[in-house]
Amino acid sequence: MTTHDPKRYATMNRNRTWRGGLLARLAFALHGGRRDLGAAVAQVALLGSALVLITGVVVVRGVNSYQATETDRGWEESLHVAESGAEVALSELDADHKYMEDNGFTVDETTDLDTKDAIVVAAESLAASEPAALLDLPEGEVVVFEQENQSETKLYAVGFSPSMDAEDRVVRVVETEYEVTWNAFHAFPPGALVSEGNVHFTGNGRTVTVPSPPHEADIHSNRNVTGTGNAGVDGDISAGGVINGVGAAGDTTPGAEPVEFPEVEVVDMWREMLLAEAQTGPTLGTISSSRIIDAPAYIAGSIRLSGSETLVVNGPGTVFIAGGIDMSGSSKIINNGAMIATDGIIEQSGGSSYEVQGDPGAAGLVTFSNAAGAIRMTGGSSGSAQGIVYAPNGGVEMTGGAWFEGAIIAGGPQGVQLTGGASIRYPAGLLDGASALPPAADGVELEGKQELTVSRASES
Repeated sequence: MTTHDPKRYATMNRNRTWRGGLLARLAFALHGGRRDLGAAVAQVALLGSALVLITGVVVVRGVNSYQATETDRGWEESLHVAESGAEVALSELDADHKYMEDNGFTVDETTDLDTKDAIVVAAESLAASEPAALLDLPEGEVVVFEQENQSETKLYAVGFSPSMDAEDRVVRVVETEYEVTWNAFHAFPPGALVSEGNVHFTGNGRTVTVPSPPHEADIHSNRNVTGTGNAGVDGDISAGGVINGVGAAGDTTPGAEPVEFPEVEVVDMWREMLLAEAQTGPTLGTISSSRIIDAPAYIAGSIRLSGSETLVVNGPGTVFIAGGIDMSGSSKIINNGAMIATDGIIEQSGGSSYEVQGDPGAAGLVTFSNAAGAIRMTGGSSGSAQGIVYAPNGGVEMTGGAWFEGAIIAGGPQGVQLTGGASIRYPAGLLDGASALPPAADGVELEGKQELTVSRASES
């Protein structure tokens, strides 16, 4: 018979309870673990999706940032290209104020340039007809042009980045206003006679260097130099056409490059300058007797001297005569360093004379007449002491025993006629650096600059 042991019974109960709890906990752990594993998998999947989304956002933002950077760079480069093109053009204009016109970098005066878009169209059209107008720069291409016959000198520079033909290009337009400076003087080749038209000698007409040698009393004609009789030149002869019947102490060059004369616009500007300067002084009437005039002064009439009458003109400055100058007998004009200009004919006859005292290169006698005899010297008339006489629109006639000491320049197509024993005595070096001549461009000055592009919109 089994004896009941209370301690043993208690121990067995505790073991049953422990084993039951362990099994329950194992069962719970197995069942609950499945639920935790599913949740973990779901969380990992959600996290992966989030990471993919974030990566996509980062990529999109990077692409957008790159595109924005490229756009900004193109925007800046196109402006730099436009400004660089304008600077290149200004540099060329500084050396030659007709650079744009001479190279065909102009558009017609009727071309619409009122808007940025219109300027771009004009640039594209010019580049199509004049490929040299499209300048290739490291950062893009540019077309620089100006409009014909405008009172204001403006450059339009259209910069294209990366190029004019690019599908996605950026275009910017810069307008630059400049002014041509006229602080130099027109340079003629040195010599006794320079003519746009024919030069014709008859009889014993000649040029002589003072002193001689050197033989520098040259003749330059853009047409023909011809002579009959015993005509001679104490220097070289150059002619755009033929040379016939005139002997020379130096070289003769037929078919020579033409001498450059000031354009009509420059001559007109010079006349207006001289007239305006003269009118800052007193206005005088016709002068027909001996007197002294201090420049500047404007003579509303003429100068008519005869007999032994003497007119003294003191410079510096300009005396402008609305009528002409007529000297006869033994009358005389003494020029003390002034510019004497007239719209009429300058005529010397008999024993009259014109003399320059002081710097001969700074004193001038100019007529804007377009007559064949805009300057006419007959008989024993003379011009002594190294002056410059210039007829920019007309011709010169010297007859009989007339002689002139200085340089004669005839810019009109009428040319020069020297008949009988007429002669020109040329002081060596007279035309070198002379200032009694029309102004010449010596550069450009920047007046203003503005960009006409108002938006960053790409153009195609």
